[in-house]
Amino acid sequence: MKLISFFSFCLILSFSQSACGPQKNLSDNGSCRHYGVIKDFAGLDGCGLMIIDEIGQKLLPVKFPEQPLDLKDGQKIKFDFVEADAMSICMAEDKIVEITCIKVIPKDEDVAAQCIDVSKPMDIDWMKAAINLFSPEQIVKFAVDDQWLYLFKGNPVRVFDCYGVKVCDSGEVEMSKCMNLIPQDIGGEVIWQREYKND
Repeated sequence: MKLISFFSFCLILSFSQSACGPQKNLSDNGSCRHYGVIKDFAGLDGCGLMIIDEIGQKLLPVKFPEQPLDLKDGQKIKFDFVEADAMSICMAEDKIVEITCIKVIPKDEDVAAQCIDVSKPMDIDWMKAAINLFSPEQIVKFAVDDQWLYLFKGNPVRVFDCYGVKVCDSGEVEMSKCMNLIPQDIGGEVIWQREYKND
């Protein structure tokens, strides 16, 4: 798998004058609150490496802490960020961000990604964040091959796996492709319902 260094980011993101400047090293201060996966989007015009976060958002970094690690496609990381006031020529990202903390997760320590049987969505960080971001009408849990899928009903429909990865979004593909992921021969369990206040 091709290694892509921080300096590749600098080349791709040269539109941001501050992208590669010296910055305080925050990579070891314990503030890495999020989990993500490095994904190479170099095949898209003006794009390079991005971070896919817990709820499937594509984050385009324009600034890193000092002494960043060599990054490669598929690498799992812990990280933290703030949204950046910057422009992008990539146009495929969901957010442009400044990375304030980043740590690569060694394969033998990759315990962050756990398949979770969720019964109380607001107790699970990634699901709580997804509810706040996507505002579904209802969440239905389905058991599939000793794991679980979570159907976020609404417009659009979204499907998450039990690791918190968004596996389908009817805003990006036909709704039938999302619904085909859901077992038709078993019933689901409603684990969350949006409440509406009466005027």
